[in-house]
Amino acid sequence: MFATLGTARVLQSMGIPGEVVQKVGQGRPDVVDLIAQSKVDLVVNTPSSDKRSNQKLAFPLPDTAEQRGLHLLMEGQHTVGHRIRAAALEHHIPYVTNLVTIRATVAAMHTLRSGRLPIRALHEGTAHSLKA
Repeated sequence: MFATLGTARVLQSMGIPGEVVQKVGQGRPDVVDLIAQSKVDLVVNTPSSDKRSNQKLAFPLPDTAEQRGLHLLMEGQHTVGHRIRAAALEHHIPYVTNLVTIRATVAAMHTLRSGRLPIRALHEGTAHSLKA
């Protein structure tokens, strides 16, 4: 799992190991680079409620995705979250953007790993299981 420093610290405090990656615009490689290099399977990008999260980027990073190696129809500077989500879309990587979706994704992954998928008829209250 890749995470920026603050997120990695929180994850590690919960016993979840991770590798620290640079924030977009604060060093390379960053998450957009890792996405472009096919090193990412799922992006979790939750927007911050901090007003700074919607500021335009102001650092020495190519303005366009194409200059960065991503062939997207983007012009000018975009927020960090926008760049991450656009890279995920370009490289066909699923992404989630809120805690409800993250919980549902983790629950689905857990169910798939268990090898048993509960099947329930809409008109019945009885559940059946199928082996995956």
